[in-house]
This record gives sequence, structure tokens and C-alpha cells, in this order.
Amino acid sequence: MRHGTSYMDKLGFVSLIVWNMKTWKAMTVLPLGEDPPAITSLCFNHNGKILAAVATDGMIHMFDMSAGLQITGWPAHDSAISSVLFGPDETSIFSLEIDGKWYAIFLGSQAQIRPAGEFESLHRDLIYAFGTWVFEPMDLENPFPNNEGSIQLWHGDKDRILPVTLQRYIVQRLPWIEYHELQGSGHMFPYADGMTDAMIKALLVGGK
Repeated sequence: MRHGTSYMDKLGFVSLIVWNMKTWKAMTVLPLGEDPPAITSLCFNHNGKILAAVATDGMIHMFDMSAGLQITGWPAHDSAISSVLFGPDETSIFSLEIDGKWYAIFLGSQAQIRPAGEFESLHRDLIYAFGTWVFEPMDLENPFPNNEGSIQLWHGDKDRILPVTLQRYIVQRLPWIEYHELQGSGHMFPYADGMTDAMIKALLVGGK
């Protein structure tokens, strides 16, 4: 039986809760933002460290289960998604729209059903997010202990590609980073008028 969008909007949950199956107690709630969509399908990678969740708003959300954080998310469909699945070698993600259209997103290349290049930068972000690093970023020490320089991190709180919660987690763990969170700005805020000058000025003379 084929259902319309109104049916899909009634499905899913407005929060994702991780339960301990031994104690039957809730361990954590995975963040979905201030106005969370209804989640319709979930899929873990092979070792359970990465969770993919799809929703009625056409978004695919990716979570780091060890940190309990959303590491990325992107608008994959124009309407509700009914199912999601990692590819056999986990270099791709398959998602099915409620009208029967499916999409294959290859995390390591530009090839997919949508026009090549549309998600090129996103693919690279996912590779960095899921790949094995040769060091632990959270173990980094301040390279400027005498304030002869600074490391600055800028992020828009409306970014739908890289969630702001990830940057907040980083600066909590590495408080020596100078963090600039831009209210109402999205992923492309560096291209806004005056932003380049503001970032260079902050880097050279300091200040928010």
C-alpha cells in the first residue's frame, strides 16, 4: 500500500534515545536540533560506532555513538525518506524516498545518482569524519602557550552540514581555542560580505 507524505509525517520520533539493554535505562539522547523531524529509519555501520538516521524532512543524519554527537547531516531528498542502508563496504549510503526514488551516495568519490560534483565537499567531510586518523585530535596541546598566536574556530549555528554541537564539544575539550559562533549563519558564512575581513582582523589583533 502506498502512503502519502501526511502518513509519513505521523511516523518516527522527535528524539533518539540510547538505552542500556542490561539495565533498561536510558543512557543518552542523541541531538536532533531545536525543531527535530520525525525519524523514519536507522542503520548502524559494521562496528556500531556510526549511526545513520533518516527523517521526514529529507535529511540524512550521522551520529558518532561513542561521543553521542551528530557529526554531520545533509539534505539528501526533497521529501520524506523511508529507508537507509550502508553499502557492503561502507563507502556508500543508500536511501529510499517515499515515492520510490532511491539515491546512492558514494562517500569516497563524486559518483552518485545526482549530478557529479554537487556533494563533492560533503563527501570529503564524511571521509574525514569516518576515516582513521593517525592522532587523537582531542589530545592536541596549545601550540601558543605564551599567547604569541592563536587557533581560531568559526562556525554558524544554523549549519545543516556540520552540526554546531560538534564544534561546541571540541572547544569544551580544547578550551584554548578561540571560538566564534555566528548566530543565524549557515555552512557558507565565509562568503558573506565582510566575513573575510572580520576573520583576518580577529586572527591578527584578537577579539570576537
